[in-house]
Amino acid sequence: MLDTETRVYPERWYILLVFSFMTMIQCAVWNTWGPIENVALASFPTWTDSTIGLLANWGNIAMYIMFIPCIYLVRRSLRAAVVLSAAIMAAGASIRCLVWFGISEPLFTVLCHIGAFLNAAAGIVLCSAPPALSAVWFPLQERVTATCIGQTFNGLGTFVSYLFATIFVKQKAANATDLTNIDVEEYRHEINNYLVVLAGCSVALLWFSLLYFPSKPPSPPSRSSEEERLSLKSGTMSVLTNTNFLLLLTGLSVANGTIGTYSSIMVTNLTKLDVNGKFISENWVGLVGIVGSVVSTGVSVCGAVLADRFQGRMKLMIISLLTLSGVLFTLLSLVTLQVIRVQDYLSLEILVFTLLVAASSLGQGIAPLALELAVEICYPASEIVVGGACFIGYGTISFLFLLVFSINGVGTDWLNYVLPLSVFSAIPLFLAVNERYPRLEMDLN
Repeated sequence: MLDTETRVYPERWYILLVFSFMTMIQCAVWNTWGPIENVALASFPTWTDSTIGLLANWGNIAMYIMFIPCIYLVRRSLRAAVVLSAAIMAAGASIRCLVWFGISEPLFTVLCHIGAFLNAAAGIVLCSAPPALSAVWFPLQERVTATCIGQTFNGLGTFVSYLFATIFVKQKAANATDLTNIDVEEYRHEINNYLVVLAGCSVALLWFSLLYFPSKPPSPPSRSSEEERLSLKSGTMSVLTNTNFLLLLTGLSVANGTIGTYSSIMVTNLTKLDVNGKFISENWVGLVGIVGSVVSTGVSVCGAVLADRFQGRMKLMIISLLTLSGVLFTLLSLVTLQVIRVQDYLSLEILVFTLLVAASSLGQGIAPLALELAVEICYPASEIVVGGACFIGYGTISFLFLLVFSINGVGTDWLNYVLPLSVFSAIPLFLAVNERYPRLEMDLN
């Protein structure tokens, strides 16, 4: 092992970018309906809030059904897993475009659910594989950054969905009573264009993955990347019995799962805020989603670069980010509860925008750090097993969040409290984690 030649290849950046853009579009397809929820409900009369919730929740339902086959496929061949994921993602996004051919609304609804399931299955691979990809393609001084880019581009999908929705769906009314039949037809046509653009992006990424995406380079980038990992069964048992990992997993899932899922339905909560009868608009919330995704990605990448430069301090960085995020989310909750009041509409927009974007960016910035720390804690368990477990944890919290949101009669008042509670509850869990870096030490020594 000590005589193994290590080498890095420039192609690693192409591999990472293709993979990262796939994770981004996968999230955009998942979040198709969040940015245009009110318009979709007005355009498709048989749809309800529960329909929108279920379309989003397929991402979590499919996770429990397809998780083991997907993780097994990644262990066998990273290329096969990524190409297959690109194919089913493209298929899931494309079948919704059949609405162009005048299919009935019930059939369109069924195709939307099928497409959501296919896209969710692709997401299992794309959301679990970043640490595995960084381990086989990137040297130790770039690993956290590579994992971060592969993971946080998924969050940029929120930006893409809100951006495309803003461009293609001109939202002139907030509910069905404000719409004429001409408006409904115009909205349906705009929604069709929106769906076609998302499908086109998915198909293009399938082509790039087919063109070039090997499972690993000819020579490893580090010593640890060539070390034999535990088998899928042994690695899973090792991970599930690792107390430090379970503490980290719970903290990461509660904090990031809540923040990430809230972003997909924040329209429902924030459009209730007003000053003198003037309410925050759906388009403005879309703008917050766009900027928030970009800023969150930037914060995460900066944190990852620092973690690569100052190795062995990820726990301190995670706790610091969570503390700042929790304080800002608390202030945001006081605004939504109208404990903190402002005198004019512009001040309300500035305050909500600043608090939400800053708090979300700091809170979500812990994800790549926590994922790489989890890989270190669980070594020599496979990176895909650890990444998959973190994905299951995130998805479980997201599933429970959307399940509560989809229950008729529960209301939405609880959304005013859930963000600060989730972030602050994660901090003691991370404090209890005993951090260690056996994989890093192998590469350094």
